[in-house]
Amino acid sequence: MVYTYGPHAEYFKLDSTDRWHGVCVKVPSALAPDVASFTHMATIAFTSVRASNIELGDFVLVTGLGTIGNFAAQLAQLQGATVICTDVDDQRLEIAKNCGLLHVCNPTKVDLKAEIEKLAGEEGISTYIDASGATPVINASLPLVKLYGEVILLGSPRAPYQANLTDTFQKFHLLPHCLTMKGALEFSYPTHQDEFNKHSIERNAKIVMQLMVENKLKVKSLYSHKLNPAKAQEAYDGVRDKKNEFIGVVFDWTI
Repeated sequence: MVYTYGPHAEYFKLDSTDRWHGVCVKVPSALAPDVASFTHMATIAFTSVRASNIELGDFVLVTGLGTIGNFAAQLAQLQGATVICTDVDDQRLEIAKNCGLLHVCNPTKVDLKAEIEKLAGEEGISTYIDASGATPVINASLPLVKLYGEVILLGSPRAPYQANLTDTFQKFHLLPHCLTMKGALEFSYPTHQDEFNKHSIERNAKIVMQLMVENKLKVKSLYSHKLNPAKAQEAYDGVRDKKNEFIGVVFDWTI
């Protein structure tokens, strides 16, 4: 059993030299195939931790608790950080709690700055990971990051947004913030593992799957549906229109 970046098909030809689709990693025998299918979402999330300077004892803020944001928060917590997670959807907050995330809040219902100060004190947020891709959320969260902190863009901002860029840029250039911004793109790392690069997509996948085997990376609460591929339209419609119901969908070709 192998994990690949193949299409939704019973059979396909894998080109192991393909930079974009050549990932092929053996799935541990102790890992169920349907759970292993969440590996790609987790390796995307892993990129945010790889791109960061998160160390044991740091305080990390994660905004956006979809599947990728949830995995990012779990991985940052496994890195030894105290992670504060936010989302405006209370169901996602409950899922985050079920995944072992200790500090979750809805910023529309609590004073996020006060919650951070209560937890982090003078230490402050050293790493901010955005998994929402919502520019207004990112912009509003920048003042919460401490001096010389880092901002990791895991979600991809897409929607138009109007604001005073001078105010935003000053957060990166001037005191009291002097922040650093980094993009967490999965393919900024090599696809294949070799002696010249410590990190690669394949190595990240192996690590993620082992964490799943050891139940250190929680998947169960993010897994809502297992469907026959004949119901693909139902799955795609659900993911688009019923996001709180269709959280994580697996196609099972054996049913």
